[in-house]
Amino acid sequence: MERVDSGTAFRIYPRGVLPKGDKAPLQVDSAEWETMGQAREALEKLLHIPEPEPLETPWALFDSQGRRIKTLDQLGNSQVAFLIEIGQWMWPAVRIGFEQHAQGVNGGAPATLRTLSVRPQVFEVRDFLTTNETVKVMKIGKKQGLVNSQGQLQSSDVAKGTAHAAFRTSRQAWLSNFMSPLVEKLDRRISNLTRIPTSHNEPVQILRYDETQYYHGHMDWTELELYNDQREIWTSSHFGHQDRLATVFWYLNDVAEGGETLFPKFGQPICSPESRLGGSNTRHCKGAPDPDMQSCRIGLKVPPKRGTVILWYNFHPSGRGDRNALHAGCPVGPNLTKWSANKWVRIKPFNAREKWIDNHPALERFGWQQKDENSCQIKFINNSGETVKVVWMHPETKKGPRTHHDQKWSIIITKFFHRTSLYSQVKHSKEQRGEVPRFSCCDL
Repeated sequence: MERVDSGTAFRIYPRGVLPKGDKAPLQVDSAEWETMGQAREALEKLLHIPEPEPLETPWALFDSQGRRIKTLDQLGNSQVAFLIEIGQWMWPAVRIGFEQHAQGVNGGAPATLRTLSVRPQVFEVRDFLTTNETVKVMKIGKKQGLVNSQGQLQSSDVAKGTAHAAFRTSRQAWLSNFMSPLVEKLDRRISNLTRIPTSHNEPVQILRYDETQYYHGHMDWTELELYNDQREIWTSSHFGHQDRLATVFWYLNDVAEGGETLFPKFGQPICSPESRLGGSNTRHCKGAPDPDMQSCRIGLKVPPKRGTVILWYNFHPSGRGDRNALHAGCPVGPNLTKWSANKWVRIKPFNAREKWIDNHPALERFGWQQKDENSCQIKFINNSGETVKVVWMHPETKKGPRTHHDQKWSIIITKFFHRTSLYSQVKHSKEQRGEVPRFSCCDL
């Protein structure tokens, strides 16, 4: 929204795009509104903004510095206003090379965001961390002890028993604010940069990549269609409305060769741009192929530079996940080490309550696979490295397997590996388990 000649009228540019040809932009007169409620109603009607879905964050207005506009007086004092449907501030990319200054990020000092990419929206902020701060963060991470990194396995990978190391080989630790005043200080600095409260921030994930280590192409947001039988992921993500809106990635040291952050879908078109929230049918289109997830040859590469952070958005302002935000960590060069860290910023507060909604529109949009009512999903974890047998007993008779080899009352898991989780849907049916009674999940 752009004020017209310092008056009460505003020109409106949906998606920030100028109208084509001789078509005039939309226009509203704020003098016709007596309350913000009337303003919201008029803007929703003009822009065809639908009622929010269950668990969806309502849209909000912001000024050019990302300050939330809550009153008509605040709107009246703004030369430019941004209506963002996802309800949180997002810095506009404008064009590659564009620079904008975020006021008051580090004490009273501003930070300069330089646009590296428009699709996806990626910004570079140099000297966000001092050399002394990077050294201290690495020291804190070492003190916590690093463990092998793991990701969220997609349903197809769960079924195949894919190991985490097949796509990610770094080591990591989590740094919470209570561990150090510096970690808390940087948490506030991140919030000053993103203009989103610290309550939306996850703890810091510090990462160490040694020679040849990598992280293949992946998303920081949840593509629900790829987890279409994992109910806990749908509930924790609020059916797509509670996820990692932004990633602030810290470079803690210089790396002479390799270790770049790669965006392989850099510059690709947005498939079905008219689709507000996307869906399983908007994944692909002409000019937007999925890249080789293991390759670091094609795309935007951002080399590690100590003290620099890169900020990118994993969502479009409409609330739709951005598939162009696919990214990877390229292999580190010979005899080198890369230290970095993730700070993820969520759409809602990090501890926002979750719940399952049977008729949520996202179920159809992303292709939820409804399970048999007499089946359930169990997570087995075996740390022995040996093949195991899982047995169960009838909840009333307490009867179990009649013999050691009785297949009616047990399942044998042959593909367990050390520290590997396997999801198995256990159905008690006549065809699969003879005459075994049908149990509920609670019985198991």
